[in-house]
Amino acid sequence: MPAMKKQKKASVAGTSLSEEARRTAMIRLDVDAMYLSAAVQALSRAEKASKRITKAEIKRSSLRYQLGQVCPPDEIPEDGAYAKIERLALALEDADYLVDEAYGPVLQDLAAVHILSVASAEAHINTRAKELLEGRLWDSFERLSLDAKWLMLPSLKQRPAFKAGAEPFQSFDKVVRYRNSLVHYKAHKEPWMNEPPEFLNKLGLSLEAAEQSISSVRSMIAELANRLGQTPPLWLDGKPGNFYNIQVEDYP
Repeated sequence: MPAMKKQKKASVAGTSLSEEARRTAMIRLDVDAMYLSAAVQALSRAEKASKRITKAEIKRSSLRYQLGQVCPPDEIPEDGAYAKIERLALALEDADYLVDEAYGPVLQDLAAVHILSVASAEAHINTRAKELLEGRLWDSFERLSLDAKWLMLPSLKQRPAFKAGAEPFQSFDKVVRYRNSLVHYKAHKEPWMNEPPEFLNKLGLSLEAAEQSISSVRSMIAELANRLGQTPPLWLDGKPGNFYNIQVEDYP
């Protein structure tokens, strides 16, 4: 058996082997990146699925027009028109169902965008705070509401704070309200007019609102880094496929 050679101290990039031995690779999961990426994917699915809604609505409008031509309002149908009216009425009933059915996956993904975007924002502010705060200050911070965490973290490090009535926080607060309305849902009712109900807008269930949700969270994360004197995360505007974050740190 070969004799063990005596270990010598060597310098690697200015660090001795004894110092290097006290450092190790640490891994964490960047769930903020993961949730935001999932929100982006949900928005993409909603945009594609919305084309099915448009197609179904065009067909329904065509049937309504045909039925109106055969049976104008407040007029008695001509002899022999009843069979055509019945056929068009049945086709219109099917078309109404297909429109409603087409909305299903779109609404699911739009709701997911808001929920995932806010989940990303919450994970991010908690991650940054855990790096910057300790002891009782961290314990107290952890009990704050999400809005309060974003408003207070910069000032806790003597950095410029977000203003509640100004951008980007104002738009972010709207996203949080959409998320709360969806997660703590209370039933909305209104007269059915064979059209998308107005309360969908109150819930943020539109492509425009979903796009703003993702944009708002991105702006908040970038602005937080700026206020803390840090570099925004590389994944913020990219398409991360690996959500593990590996860094070399001092071993305790």
